[in-house]
Amino acid sequence: LHSLRRRQRQMCIRDRQPLPLSETLPQVISDENAVNRLSKLVCKDMTFNDALKQCEDEFKYLLLIFVGDTNPAEGDVTDVNSQRLLNRILTNETVLHFLEEHQDEIIIYARHVAELEPWLVAKELKVKYTPECLLVGNVLNSSGTLNGVTKLSVLSKLRVSSPKKFYHSLKMVYERFNAELIVSRTEKDELRLTREIKQLQDSAYEESLKKDQLKKEQRELAQEEEKARRDRELEVANNKKLQSTLNQLSWLKACHDRLTTEEESVAKGELSLIHI
Repeated sequence: LHSLRRRQRQMCIRDRQPLPLSETLPQVISDENAVNRLSKLVCKDMTFNDALKQCEDEFKYLLLIFVGDTNPAEGDVTDVNSQRLLNRILTNETVLHFLEEHQDEIIIYARHVAELEPWLVAKELKVKYTPECLLVGNVLNSSGTLNGVTKLSVLSKLRVSSPKKFYHSLKMVYERFNAELIVSRTEKDELRLTREIKQLQDSAYEESLKKDQLKKEQRELAQEEEKARRDRELEVANNKKLQSTLNQLSWLKACHDRLTTEEESVAKGELSLIHI
């Protein structure tokens, strides 16, 4: 009967459509300023896969926070430990200051386990009780240290019994792996910068080739235009010479015809003057 009741409760949790954690924070946390500060830190519109990919690609920490029913429906039991985590630990000034100081390096994925995606993630990570806080990072594992292979790993399960213990456990793990993640981020930025420089160089080379090709085409076009101009000038000169030759031949023919006529007249005994 106990197992059946537990299964029915799990099915009920999966079937229910609870409000997102970001919308229930004001009902759990009395300090409005703390609610606003915490809400800015928690990624609301990012899925777990997106958060995990960003954690892997950008070598950031991923803080997974799973809480139980902090505002249960009628007849359900309130998860007082989750309420204490939200109302006392995450809103603690020291904790908030640390998270705000490192918000560019820590992605916070905080959800109700009653929501479908967090429930599936918590099940995959074998989370048995709420609240649960896990810190994930893309770090070198023991077998990959020599060849520099990184792997997404759960770095630590944070202590949630008090603000002081939560802060110290978070800070300890952060400082332990931070140098390694900085090196990984730096190496990735250097690789990205190298690729960008190479792309710029390739683009500049291609642009130079295009300019050289354009200059060559322009030069060939200018040479063709110059040749065409010279051919036209030569053709005009030749035409002038030909016209001059034709004019001279025409004049000679006229003289020849006149002389022939005069000779015929003389042969007939007629006197005639030749006028040229």
